[in-house]
Amino acid sequence: MRQRVSEFFQKYAVAMQDRELKLLKSIYRLPFIIVHDEPERVVSFDAELETNLKKVLESFDQRAITNIEVEVKKAIRLSNDIHFANVNWTFKNEQGEIQLSYNTSYMLSILEDTIKVITVIIDDENDTYLKLL
Repeated sequence: MRQRVSEFFQKYAVAMQDRELKLLKSIYRLPFIIVHDEPERVVSFDAELETNLKKVLESFDQRAITNIEVEVKKAIRLSNDIHFANVNWTFKNEQGEIQLSYNTSYMLSILEDTIKVITVIIDDENDTYLKLL
């Protein structure tokens, strides 16, 4: 299962790197929750998801991010179709210099051939992911 989760996040990283909005949108199951120390957010609508993803991609453009590396640190099966994953993201510019690096945890729905993000857990002390929004 860890291999399958790793492949999913590799696909996610390539979609971000290539700025493929449609593919990025397909990775999430609506509604999904963003969990943080501040009030939790629920993203319920396609337009809201698209707006958030566009902000992240614009942030990448502003930082000249061209290479995205992802490493699944943990992948735990919680039930037949719900899994937890802790992921380390590293974002680099063309020269290979690290522009951003943070950990994020995810709750994933895994049904047969489909994996979808259902919860994003902001567990980075610097709230780096939220700064991209």
